[in-house]
Amino acid sequence: MPFLSIIIPVYNVEKYLDSCIESILSQQVKDFELLLVNDGSRDSSLAICNRYASKDNRIKVFDKPNGGVSSARNLGLDNATGEYIMFVDADDRLVHNALEMFLPYTPDYDFVRMNIMMLNSNGSSKKLHLVATEDKKEAMDLSISNAIIVGPCSALFRRSLFEEHNIRFDTELQIGEDWIVSTQLLYHAKSFIFLPEKVAYIYDKSNEASCTNNLSFTKGIQHYYALQKLEALVADERPQYDRAFHHTKTYIAGVLCFMTDRKEVIEWFKVQPDVKKFLSFKDILLSNFSLAKKRRLCRCLCKIHMARLRK
Repeated sequence: MPFLSIIIPVYNVEKYLDSCIESILSQQVKDFELLLVNDGSRDSSLAICNRYASKDNRIKVFDKPNGGVSSARNLGLDNATGEYIMFVDADDRLVHNALEMFLPYTPDYDFVRMNIMMLNSNGSSKKLHLVATEDKKEAMDLSISNAIIVGPCSALFRRSLFEEHNIRFDTELQIGEDWIVSTQLLYHAKSFIFLPEKVAYIYDKSNEASCTNNLSFTKGIQHYYALQKLEALVADERPQYDRAFHHTKTYIAGVLCFMTDRKEVIEWFKVQPDVKKFLSFKDILLSNFSLAKKRRLCRCLCKIHMARLRK
């Protein structure tokens, strides 16, 4: 059994794939298996995967019809044998000593997260937001609030967490599925640590085809369904996370109203049987938005309620 299983979903990333794989194979820690899951790529990505696999027996290639990043990650999880799991996106890469930095923490922690350096298309870079903590309540608040890194990358997870708690990525969601899984893993981990001062992962935002670079109304709405799954996860302790849920619901509504077609948002809310489940005036008032944004959201919510009354 290898120490680590590294899972990379691969879809039309021929421009980035060599750099990603090389960043892993050049690590000083060698005790890992690399699972490359080709998700129906139409470019030369599969050929690149097979080329590397022919040279290194630690690399396993899986080829499947296109089903999305969640189905690819799930296939990787189903075939992983390592004690720990790491996810890497094919258009990103690890820093040169990433695995070395993680290694000292693995005997004591089920979940270790380090920071991410984001590279913008204009050449600038910045660290993403991560808080140093080992406190479960604080970490869950931050994760539910989407106030820290919530994706599965730049982290190590003990594989037994996935198996014992039947944790997999939701293939029905295009966005928010990684938020659910990361929060589930945090919730079930007996021990975890966040290390914001250590950067282990390079997130290249220049890939214009990536999901996060293509926000749409449909994807925005899916965040609400992800949030409902998180509410079910902490159902027994729901009151202590009220403020975090209020904040997140308002943040999602803000993204929808400020960054997508507002008419489409109002039409969607108009047909929901319970609008308060998705957004209320209390959510807006308790949010961290500026007063001007709170007013805009309140006006939007008033229009939604008026539209429902006229229905």
